Amino acid sequence: MDTKSQATQADQFGQLFSAIAHYYQTWARKQGINYNQLAVLHSLSRHSQRTQKQICDEWALPKQTISTICKQYLADGILSYTETEDKREKLLSLTEQGRAFAKPIVQGLDEIENHVFTQFGKERSENLLREFIEISRLFREQMGE
Repeated sequence: MDTKSQATQADQFGQLFSAIAHYYQTWARKQGINYNQLAVLHSLSRHSQRTQKQICDEWALPKQTISTICKQYLADGILSYTETEDKREKLLSLTEQGRAFAKPIVQGLDEIENHVFTQFGKERSENLLREFIEISRLFREQMGE
């Protein structure tokens, strides 16, 4: 494959990746939140407890962004935290109010994703995920992370 063809593929990959992220952003806005807030709610709905660092790593978001959201959600009673041995990190979890707030949002997203992946097909979905894992690994290696 020549360099021009590879550049075109990279451009298409970047555009498609951005388009899919845009769909999530648009959907989050329809729920009255933003993409970053969705990431926090989604992560804490899937895992009973997470640190801010774990959420950042899962969603590839800046620590300051997640920190700001978590501070607001703590003030709003959506999150609570417990201390860890490492005083720099706290384990976050959804409060009862937070679970009630997050549940319809996360379930609505689950329904959309399940519908998309059902239409796409199980085997194709599994192959796509394997390929994305591999391309992510290659990018991480090339970027020195």
